[in-house]
Amino acid sequence: MAKEEQILNYTYRLLAHRAYSEQEIKQKLEQRFPEHSALQAGVVQKLKDYHYLDDQAFAESWIKNRMRLNPRGRFLLERELKQKGIAATSIQTALAKIGFQEEETAQELVAHKAPQWEKLEPIKRKQKICQLLSARGFGWETIQKCLKNSRNGCG
Repeated sequence: MAKEEQILNYTYRLLAHRAYSEQEIKQKLEQRFPEHSALQAGVVQKLKDYHYLDDQAFAESWIKNRMRLNPRGRFLLERELKQKGIAATSIQTALAKIGFQEEETAQELVAHKAPQWEKLEPIKRKQKICQLLSARGFGWETIQKCLKNSRNGCG
């Protein structure tokens, strides 16, 4: 089997399990086949031509998954995607295309957690909300609006 075919098969196996950004695939290939950088570039280009690697689609998918499984704020989503090598313009486009609403997401997250905190004093509840939202990457402005709009006696 030719080395290029071996590299291509390796990337197919990776992509069969989950989507990867272009940078992630390049890193995996560099780790696995460090002596074949010219072949790696050709394989990456083939994957892009076949639409198996598409950073824009990856960003959209990543955001949708995060919002469904583990909601996060804009700041944390952007940071995670930048770490995966996604360009800032692609991130902004993906957030706009999906219709990401940070305030709505924060309110839903607080509503989900509110039953756990209903016996707490209002000040403690407010602290819990602030801690939760800031740890999840929500901005201070969003946190303040969430506290103000909260029906949990927080604002």
